[in-house]
Amino acid sequence: MSLRLFLLRHGETDWNRERRHQGRTDTPLSEIGRTQAEAAARELKEHPIKAVYASPLRRARDTAAVIAASHGLEVETDEAFQELHFGRWEGLTLDESRARDAELYEAWIKTPHLVFPPEGESLAQARERVLEGLTRLRAGHEDETVCVVTHGVPVR
Repeated sequence: MSLRLFLLRHGETDWNRERRHQGRTDTPLSEIGRTQAEAAARELKEHPIKAVYASPLRRARDTAAVIAASHGLEVETDEAFQELHFGRWEGLTLDESRARDAELYEAWIKTPHLVFPPEGESLAQARERVLEGLTRLRAGHEDETVCVVTHGVPVR
């Protein structure tokens, strides 16, 4: 047998609703996000989860904490599961990013594997980071069920 993995995105934040690049900015869950975390915990309650991991960012940790509590577990954080670093676009809405760096932003939307946010992280860098984290999980949890709460880019 092998690792069974539940890979979840954190619950909603106000910045999600405002369509802002959150990246590494440590934003909290909104009320809706807390409700989503509780719903995820209910859905996963009957699964034999042996460990819950999360990005160290609060929105992921807080979502994971609700899931972990329903299994009598603590959350283990892992930097590998952080969101893409959006560089100078962090905190900006999608429209603000487009207005600030129109040509680059349009290229990023069309070919995100070829360009990346100014002073930010490339998708290739994020992919390598996440895969390294998943490889560690697989080695440490053979034949177990694990939940990882992360962000939009790592989930994709």
